[in-house]
Amino acid sequence: MAFAIPLAMVATAVGAGIQAYGQYQQGQAQKASYNYQAGVGQQLAGALQTRANVEEAVGYQRSQIAGYRGAEEVSAQNVFEGAKGVSLTGPSATGIRASQIAKAQYGERTAVFDAAQAAYGQRFEASEKLAGAGLDVMAAREAGIAGDISAAGTAIGGLGKVVSMGAAPGGPFAPTAAGGSQAVSSKWYS
Repeated sequence: MAFAIPLAMVATAVGAGIQAYGQYQQGQAQKASYNYQAGVGQQLAGALQTRANVEEAVGYQRSQIAGYRGAEEVSAQNVFEGAKGVSLTGPSATGIRASQIAKAQYGERTAVFDAAQAAYGQRFEASEKLAGAGLDVMAAREAGIAGDISAAGTAIGGLGKVVSMGAAPGGPFAPTAAGGSQAVSSKWYS
């Protein structure tokens, strides 16, 4: 039985070491996971920013097309009126052209506005993704620290258990009469 306490001490130390290593690895795994999530969020934010730029470019393209269609309609109206012998400077023809120009300009503004709305939505979502990525980066840093602290606590706790076992009666660190420890004199109790 003389080997029971030292064996228990070794087992406790090994168990505490394994548990501490597992906690450290768990913290590192969580850190890696959060860093991965942050990277994905940052990539999505970049893609959304690009999509917002494309939305704006498409909007300006649609605006130009609306302007060209309006100009085409005004030209066709002028040709029609000229072929019929209608005065192009008369109030009726001028009113029709003004209406067609206003309609084309409205189409241009609508295309730009719709594109701006779509781009705003994409940029807003990109901002959300970047904010989430920032939180993931902070969580990764904290997960690594938490794993280190947890592992250190387990190792120190295991060391405390080992020392406590060793100092227990019959343990290798326990004081003995032969080792210089004296019984307390009865005069101290009276």
